[in-house]
Amino acid sequence: MANNENLKPFKKGNDPRRNLKGRLPLSETNMFKELLLRHGNKEYEVRGKKIKAIDLIAERIVRDAAKGKLGAIKIFLNRTEGEKQKQAASSSQKTGVLSEAALERLAKIFPDLQ
Repeated sequence: MANNENLKPFKKGNDPRRNLKGRLPLSETNMFKELLLRHGNKEYEVRGKKIKAIDLIAERIVRDAAKGKLGAIKIFLNRTEGEKQKQAASSSQKTGVLSEAALERLAKIFPDLQ
């Protein structure tokens, strides 16, 4: 709760607390999120099937993770398991092999990858 004794109204004219520059530009993460929200539901025809853009992106990440590509593994683990799994991803970089648990999760999500 605010302490009413410390609250001061803005001064007329120039007040250094006032934001005169407008909204800050979007960061890369926020721009990517904005693009996904705007275009993620667009459908594209791939091999005679209509597939949403967001599904194409997710499938590509999972396929690349299954192939052992580190970037895709990091994205996959971060989105499914959270930050704790970054250590597991870095250890899989050394061996070049996905853990059994990660392979099981991939198989459950995309059974047709095998």
